[in-house]
Amino acid sequence: MRIAIAQVISAPRPFVFARATEFDRLAMALRDRGAEVALTRPDTAGPEGLRLAIDYPVGDRTWAANLDLAEHVPPEALELAVDAEALTGRLGVLFETLAEEATRVAVTVDLAGRGVKGRMLLGSLKLVRARIEARLDADLEAAARWLEADWQAARG
Repeated sequence: MRIAIAQVISAPRPFVFARATEFDRLAMALRDRGAEVALTRPDTAGPEGLRLAIDYPVGDRTWAANLDLAEHVPPEALELAVDAEALTGRLGVLFETLAEEATRVAVTVDLAGRGVKGRMLLGSLKLVRARIEARLDADLEAAARWLEADWQAARG
């Protein structure tokens, strides 16, 4: 299953990329939604090897997943590998300069089921796909407005 959303942000690409790769903020945002998050950083100077281990409450169950930084190409792209009990996939983010202070952020989520349980889960997700896309789009819109305000504050 593939979900793709995009948003234009009124801020320069290097600024948007830098804020988008503040993984501590991502972990905090997931915690604000009720998830337990363990952020593991590599011993290297760069972000390669970074892992977010997430336990996310869904109804009466908790879904566990690992998000591993698979690609980090400043200020152009970011990709996370998704590994969960019943699903695997990729979460990709591309940053495109539209103007000096305008960046298009395109997010793509590709998920595949692992075994019968995974295929059943994907079938359920496809039934509520429109709601998932709407929520992700609203989240990206809110992030865009926050980034724009942060950019304006940084400029002084």
